Order: sequence, then C-alpha cells, then structure tokens
Amino acid sequence: MAGSDEEPGAVAAREAGDGTGAAGHPHPLDRIFHPRAIAVVGTPSGDAHGGNFLRSLRATGYDREHALYPVNPRGGVIGGLPAYPSLLDCPGPVDHVISQVPASAVPGLVEQCVEKGVRTLHLFTAGFSETGDPERARAERSAVSRAVSAGIRVIGPNCMGIYVPGERISFTGEPPTEPGNLFLLSQSGVNAADTIFRLGSVGLRFSKVVSYGNGADLTAHDFLDYAASDPQTELVAAYIEGVSDGPAFARALRRCAREKPTVILKGGLTGAGARAANSHTGSLAGSTQVFEALCRQAGALRVESMAELRDVLLTLTTSARRVRGPGVGVLSSGGGFAVLSSDAIARAGLEVPELPQETRRALSQLVPVAGTSVRNPVDASFDGSQGRAEGDPDLLRRAVSEVARASVTDVIFLSTSRVPWLTDSASGAEDERDPYRSARELGEQVAALQRDLEVPLAYIQRERIWGDIGPDLELARTAYSGGVAVYESIERAARSVAQLLAWRARRDGLPDIL
Repeated sequence: MAGSDEEPGAVAAREAGDGTGAAGHPHPLDRIFHPRAIAVVGTPSGDAHGGNFLRSLRATGYDREHALYPVNPRGGVIGGLPAYPSLLDCPGPVDHVISQVPASAVPGLVEQCVEKGVRTLHLFTAGFSETGDPERARAERSAVSRAVSAGIRVIGPNCMGIYVPGERISFTGEPPTEPGNLFLLSQSGVNAADTIFRLGSVGLRFSKVVSYGNGADLTAHDFLDYAASDPQTELVAAYIEGVSDGPAFARALRRCAREKPTVILKGGLTGAGARAANSHTGSLAGSTQVFEALCRQAGALRVESMAELRDVLLTLTTSARRVRGPGVGVLSSGGGFAVLSSDAIARAGLEVPELPQETRRALSQLVPVAGTSVRNPVDASFDGSQGRAEGDPDLLRRAVSEVARASVTDVIFLSTSRVPWLTDSASGAEDERDPYRSARELGEQVAALQRDLEVPLAYIQRERIWGDIGPDLELARTAYSGGVAVYESIERAARSVAQLLAWRARRDGLPDIL
C-alpha cells in the first residue's frame, strides 16, 4: 500500500536525482511536515492539559501561528482551547489529524477526514496488525486503503507521528524548538523520543523526526526518499524493525545514502529480536548478513545499538568527523587507564603509535616527573612541581599541541580523571564552587583546545564524579557547542571513530562525509 498515492512524474524526477518532484515541485510528502492546522481527535477531557499530543503542541507553540483543534464529543474547553464534538465541527480547514480514538472508531474517523479534506492522518491508535490478530489486520488494511484512495496519507498506526521543530510540531515533552540538519526516522516512538532528548540535550538539532509504527501506508522507503530531497536535511538516521518492500527500500536507501550520510540501526536481526519486532509493530525482520550487504552496497552505515547510533551522530556533527587516519594520540591521567585505553583502541581497529622522538623530547620538558609516560599514551596528570597538569590549562594545552603536531597523530582522545577545578590536590576536599560552573569551564577549555588544533579532538568522560548527571551533561553540552564530542568511554569513542574511517573508505565515488 505504501507509495500508492505518488504524484505523476515524482518517481522519474527522483531517479534523476534532482532532489524535487516533477517540474521542480517539492517532494510529494513535503506537505506532511507543514500542516496549516492540526486536529487532535480523541483528546481526553479529564486531563487538564488535554493529553500528550495537545500538551506537546501547545508547549512548543504550534497554536501561536496555526489553528489547533481538540476534538471530544463532550466539547467544552480542553487544555485551554475550545473543543469540538467532531472533526467536521472544526471551524476551519484541517490538514493533519492525530487520532487518539480506539481502533473501532477509526473507520468513522477516516470518513470524516475524507469529508473534511484532510491531507494526512496520524494513527497513534494501536490495536491493529501488531496484535497478530487477522481480523484486526484486515481492519487496518481497510481503513488505510480507504484513506489512501481518497488522497490522504497515513502515518502509523501505532506510532508517535512527527516532530518538526521549524513548524513547532512535537509529540513529546518540550524538545528543542530550534531546527537543525538531522532527519531521524524511527519505527519505535520510544526510541525516537529518547534520541531527541539525549542528543538534543547535548546540542544536536533535528530537521524532522518521524515515528511511523506499523507503516501500513507510509513506511521506511517513503521517508528515506523524502529525506534525500529535503533541503533542511544534511544527515539521516533510521531505526527500522521491518521492511515491507525490499526492492523499494533498497532503491530509497541507495538514493538517500548517495545524497547524504545515512546511518541505519536494524532491529529484529536475531530470532528473539524478530519475534519482539513482530509483536511491537507487526514487522517481518531479516538476516544480519543480507541487511549488512544492502547497507554496504548503498553506501550507508549499519550500527548495532542505540548507543552506537548516538555516538556516530555525535561523531558526524563534531570535529571528529574530520578524522582521516587510524593514529590516536591519547592524553590521560593514570597509567592503568592508559594501558586499558590502548587495548580498547587496538580492539576497535585503530592504532596508538609511539610518538616521534622530537615530540617526546618536547613533552619531556613538560613532564619532568619520573614514571610519567611521553611515548603515547601521554600521562596528563603531570606538573613540574605540583603534580597537577590537569589543573593547569596552559600546560595541558602545550602538551596537547605537541601531540597534535606529531606526524603519527590523526585524532586526539583526551581524558582526565576528574574535573580539575573541583578538587583540592592536597586534601581531596571538594571545592565549594558550583559543579555546573566547573563542568562548564572544563567544556570551554576543551573547546578552546580544539580551536587551536589541526586534528580533531574528542573528550572521554571517564567516570561520574557527581551524584547526578547534570554536571556531566553541562560538560558535554559546552564541549559540543565548540565542536567537540564527549563520549562515555574510550571503547565507545574508539569504535565510533573506527566506524567512520571504515565507512569513508567504502564510500569511494560517493560524496565525502563532511
């Protein structure tokens, strides 16, 4: 059923790779992301805020410049807005409908959408094909077929829908309202929301996010095809559980990956995962080998977990994306950590090369204490008289600069065992200063280091030294604003950089990853 409502000439135009529909018009799906008015049908009257969708749309300010209609048979006022007994009672045109009604009420809602001239229907409603019940699957096909035959595109069922910060559309909480360049496609609503908040809290921004659930009409290949054309999008990421049309998916993935860096996380590649995917969205999974081959042929990168997906996206949106070789210069505190770091880097397929003699000689002027290493990894816990290089930004800057200038260094991993301005070296007593301020200062120091370097710099957050995540997040956010990725472990940093290098090598003949 997916792709059955394409405008004439759109396929030919996309195959030509011009990034638009026929005769230079926008992609046929573009209107989905720019609705003039939204109706939330089935808005709960017992919730003072009108439930998740109405609350989210109001929190992001959609109703400031657009019409927003709560629909509930009781009418009245919901979430501070006048509510209407049915979709047909809404006073103005409605482009986009969010359905919170039970599955049994969906056919009636579809008929109202047809009469109202709705363009897109988002079925948050669950209880269809994902249940495995044949009757419910038939009900899904019938309702979606009726909508599509009337020119209405359907997102879902069983999904969270769209997040478009440029239009102030959201399906969850209070996410960033500033638009960015990452298009995120996710069959899972929870994974979509988790990525928005985790990466958004650091500073990454999104062009659009789509949670598409069962994909009874619009599915992965439709949105990948759109992302390839979207002028706001420069980077594409997707979490996919099942592929309904293999050839169409392969074509869309190939086109998208040729246009823009595209990262794919495929769920359901094991027996247990396939069963979970089928019960979650009614999706049929596939084999790891087949999907890996498909991604390689298309020029996309396949990752294996949500953590890997987030790490790669951080890598691609910071200075780390400029890495060109496997040589890692490591500056850390503590010999034990240096040894384990070297092992982790080597396991990832990178190298920790011995620094040239001239670099070691220069570092020796900064590291006069016996027992500290200048070969690589470099012990950054030094200071000529105090043993506190971590607390001396100038000394640390000089050491980093020397390692960066070495011919064998392609990227620097910097890790300190503590935020240097928080702890008194003699007593170990915690400074009375605000830990957020100290974390912000460290982030600024790291960002300042990167500005003076020709090679990319990554910071490794070795250990949590506070009781809550707040200061760690402040450090990551401040460093990210200066183009530096903060990774949660040396293993994750090494794997992400190694993946990028291998991916770049496979993309010979395709646009570079910048």
